[in-house]
Amino acid sequence: MTTVPVRTLEEPMAFTMGEFLRGALIAFLGYPLWGTLLTAIVSVPADPAGVLTWLPVFLLYLVGVAAPWTIGTLVVGLTPAWALGRALRRVSGKGLHVAAFALLGAALGALTLVVALTIGGMPPLTPELFIAHVGAGGLTVVTGWWFTARRALHPRQRARRTQADLDAAVEDRIVESTT
Repeated sequence: MTTVPVRTLEEPMAFTMGEFLRGALIAFLGYPLWGTLLTAIVSVPADPAGVLTWLPVFLLYLVGVAAPWTIGTLVVGLTPAWALGRALRRVSGKGLHVAAFALLGAALGALTLVVALTIGGMPPLTPELFIAHVGAGGLTVVTGWWFTARRALHPRQRARRTQADLDAAVEDRIVESTT
C-alpha cells in the first residue's frame, strides 16, 4: 500500500490526525503551565522573595485548579481547532496560522475562565486573572501548532516521508508479484 503525501501544492499546510493530536497534546500539557505561570506573573509583586513565598500556592493552583479545567478546555477546543486547521490548509503563510490559532486559544481561555467562575472553583475575577487566562489560551494553542508545524514541515521530515513512500511502493510491487 503506497501512502500519499499529506501536503500538496494545493494544500501546503494540510495535516494528519497524528499531527493534529500531537498539537492538541502539547496544548493540553501547556495550558495549566502557561495559566499558572501567567497568573503568578500578574499576581505576585515584583519582589523575587515574594515569588518564592507564593510558589507553593501556585503549585497547588496548578494541580488543583488549572489542570482539571484543562480537560474541559481540550474537549471543547478540539472541534474548532480541527475546523480552523482544515480551513487554513490551503494557506501557506505561517503568520496567519499563528494569529488565527492565537485568537482561538484566547477565546478558549476566556470561555474556560467564564465557565470556571460561573460554576466555581476559581478565585474572583480580576483584570490580571482575565489577562493571564486569555494569554495562556493564546500561547498554549499557538505553542501546540508551532511545535507540530515545525516538525511536520521540516525538510528532513519531508524527506523521510518521501523515502517511506518509495519504500512502500517497492514493497507493494514485491507483494503483488508473489500473489
